[in-house]
Amino acid sequence: MAAMTGLGKVAEQASKGWSWWTAELQSCVPARLRTWMKPANIRIEVAEDAVTVRRSARSASSFALPLIEVDRALLIRAIRRRRTAIIVAADRALTCPVDLPLAAERAVPAALRFEVDRRTPFKAANVHIGYRIRERDSAGRKLKVDLVCVPKRLLDQIREIVAEAGATVEALAVDLPDGKVDLALDGEARASTGNAGRIATLGWVLGGAAALAGVFIPLLRLEAAADSLEAEVASLRQGAARAADLERQLSEFTAREEALDAFLAGKAPLILLAELARISGDDTHFTGFRFDGGTIYVDGQGASAAGLAEVIENSPHFRNPVFRAAVVPASGSGEQFSLSFDIERAAAVKR
Repeated sequence: MAAMTGLGKVAEQASKGWSWWTAELQSCVPARLRTWMKPANIRIEVAEDAVTVRRSARSASSFALPLIEVDRALLIRAIRRRRTAIIVAADRALTCPVDLPLAAERAVPAALRFEVDRRTPFKAANVHIGYRIRERDSAGRKLKVDLVCVPKRLLDQIREIVAEAGATVEALAVDLPDGKVDLALDGEARASTGNAGRIATLGWVLGGAAALAGVFIPLLRLEAAADSLEAEVASLRQGAARAADLERQLSEFTAREEALDAFLAGKAPLILLAELARISGDDTHFTGFRFDGGTIYVDGQGASAAGLAEVIENSPHFRNPVFRAAVVPASGSGEQFSLSFDIERAAAVKR
């Protein structure tokens, strides 16, 4: 019994060591080759009210959401140690148009991670992101794309089932009415491939070890250097695009402010004259009006110059009325006056 227990522990440690070694060798293979070598052979379609496992056009099993324990066990059995692709229904994804600088075409995913925070209620770290190019506007130096994102929380239960089944998620996509859009997995939905995957990997490793050592390792180094440089360029382009956008917004705000100031400067005298005519009454006539931006100067005649000064003093818009010349009787009746008064600061701000 003790000997069998010891052998079991040795086998377990050997299995862990083998898993680590094959994973390290697989990580040396370019992502494009890994995708080609291990195509997805089962589909998990996620809709609003059901999950469908589709092995082929004729073989499919559907499970209602939320999953009950029996359906969960059946789903785990259906995908156990299988390579899978998760297809999300269009009504479970958010799609919005985005205009990017044409120079960002080689780094669209990095640019869209910045746009997610601005254009959706989600954070970039909480969604799977994909895109499709709608138009390249060479004249306007614009790249028009559709941003497609799916909240990661919608796939939490599917990820748990995939991990428990020992399956591998090879692809994640949204099935839109006019075609599929691939989403970035971000390394979150992948799970162990199990013993079958290890055996297949062993055969490939034994057959191509020499090729990896002599050919792929230099290529991997070049690819890693290119990826690093491309990421730096994408970051710089993203910063430049953001700076250009802020500069454009600042120019728009400045132009609007200047236009508003010009409009108010032209309309203020008319507004103040209308207010003065309203409070002075029908028995007062103005023959002269001048406004210098802070003080109003008027000449005219009326029934009572002192009464007009009192009305101006009591107005919430004017203050400090001062007679600039002596009040004299007018021809016929009334009094002639020459008066100046200031504008209240609150009135100027409101204007």
